[in-house]
Amino acid sequence: MNDIVKTLHAPYRSFKLTGRNFDTVADNAHVLSHLHFGGTDGSTVITDEVPANVWTAVADAQIDTAQYKFLSVGSSLLLDGTGDYIWCPDNDKWATWRTIDFWVRFNALPINTGYMFFYSQYATADERIGFNVYNSAGTYQYNFIARTGAVNVISVTKNSPGLVVNTWYHLALVHSGDDWMIFQGGTQCGITVTDTSPLPNIAAQIEIGRYGAASSYLNSWLAEYRISDIARWTTSFTPPNEAYPFKLPILHAPYRNFQITGV
Repeated sequence: MNDIVKTLHAPYRSFKLTGRNFDTVADNAHVLSHLHFGGTDGSTVITDEVPANVWTAVADAQIDTAQYKFLSVGSSLLLDGTGDYIWCPDNDKWATWRTIDFWVRFNALPINTGYMFFYSQYATADERIGFNVYNSAGTYQYNFIARTGAVNVISVTKNSPGLVVNTWYHLALVHSGDDWMIFQGGTQCGITVTDTSPLPNIAAQIEIGRYGAASSYLNSWLAEYRISDIARWTTSFTPPNEAYPFKLPILHAPYRNFQITGV
């Protein structure tokens, strides 16, 4: 009998398998990290669909059920802009990412000449990478900077088509070969940047919501934060209209029973 794959879509509180010969894997291939930010209101537990990744919430960073992008998750990560961020330990795999994508809902936007960071690895002032939004006299810009050996080896700056508070936006930073692209709402911001420099392997933890020590905190809600080792988009696209799949069971026949409980 051929292997049987059953796809589950959230919400499900639990599933029960009886029989033999099955294992559990992530449905979404090429995922280095995947954060739904699901959970109970006020929780500081950050669960990654890649179990090896252990995230820590700092200050008031917490799960918030008052705001969510997708009902199937029913919550998001709340960062209040005054010391909140989450982090995950350093790993060589973080130098292999090709796409960072997520949903963001700003509670506030950066003040003039101010930054807010979506992603960073900051070892020293000369060894760091970061993806941020910047306010240039009222024009919001997305920036990605990779600096190593005291040199900015990669620099990508693109104007946003416009941002306001209390609106969900899908953002994606994509690295395909030597090409760099930033997308908002599935539409590419500006033109592709070509840079032959490799993405440096920075010896520092990942931080979402902060850049270096006490710097450039993000004031927003985040949902469906995913880091992938492939370029998921290289042209404009339609943003996802549902949460990315949760961890799924791969069933190998024979099995005797499959039971799902949920809402």
